Parts: sequence; structure tokens; C-alpha cells
Amino acid sequence: MNKYTKLTVLGEITIFESDKIIRQISYGRCEDQDHQEILSPEIAKAFDQLDGYLAGERKEFDLNLFQEGSDFEVAVWKGLMNIKYGQIITYKKLAEQIGYPKAFRAVGSALKKNKLPIVVPCHRVIAKDLKKGGYAGGIELKHALLGLELKHS
Repeated sequence: MNKYTKLTVLGEITIFESDKIIRQISYGRCEDQDHQEILSPEIAKAFDQLDGYLAGERKEFDLNLFQEGSDFEVAVWKGLMNIKYGQIITYKKLAEQIGYPKAFRAVGSALKKNKLPIVVPCHRVIAKDLKKGGYAGGIELKHALLGLELKHS
């Protein structure tokens, strides 16, 4: 698997790719020696689109993506892709939309396993009391992403 780390306005981000498919996006630098530091065409395209998103110029991503998970987790991640730029949804509403109306806590667990943050927009999901909830990159980053989208909506 190839990886490449780049400094963005959010700090360092590492993108992983193999077989021309983006498989993971991580906040920070990954020092994992098992992956080659290569700026493949797919990673370059992902960073180009990410830069456009962070500049408020891109609302959707057009990348080959894959992440492994249970059928439920995959359903949650696909559901995330239906949340429009600048919109928010509750864990409960997302659970209802994907056909598991009582599984809002399990939705939260699936979001924690999302290896493609920003592109698979788990930051757009909040708690029913309108609190932001958790986020792998930290609540400040979630707030920044939501603010960026609100500003450019």
C-alpha cells in the first residue's frame, strides 16, 4: 500500500492507496514503515480534491474509495454519502434513513470506524440535542469542518 502525507490547513493528513483505490485518510503523519511514501496519481487526485474542499470550492468528491466493514457499517457509510454539503443530521435520523431506526448508538460506533473522514462525511452527524458529539480528529476539527461547509453553502 502507498501512503503520502501532506500539510493542509487542517494540519498533516496522510492518505493511503492501493490498486488505484483510496483506502484510508488519517489526521497526522503516519510513521508506519510497512507502507511506501509515494505520491501516486490517485493520492495526488485525492489531495487535489481535498484542497478544493478546504478552499470551499468543492462540495463533492469523485474518488475510487473502499473500506472494509460489516454490512451494517457499510450501510452507515453509504448513508453518510447522501448527506449534502453544509447539512447536518442526527445519529437517530441516519439510523432511520438506512433502515435501522433503533440502531442510533450502533451508527455512532460505525462512524468511529470510518477510515475515510471528510470524504465520507461523518462530521455531518450530530447528537439529537444538537451537540456535535465525538469525532476522530477531535471536536474542534469537527466544528471547523461544519463551519467551513456552512460558510460556503
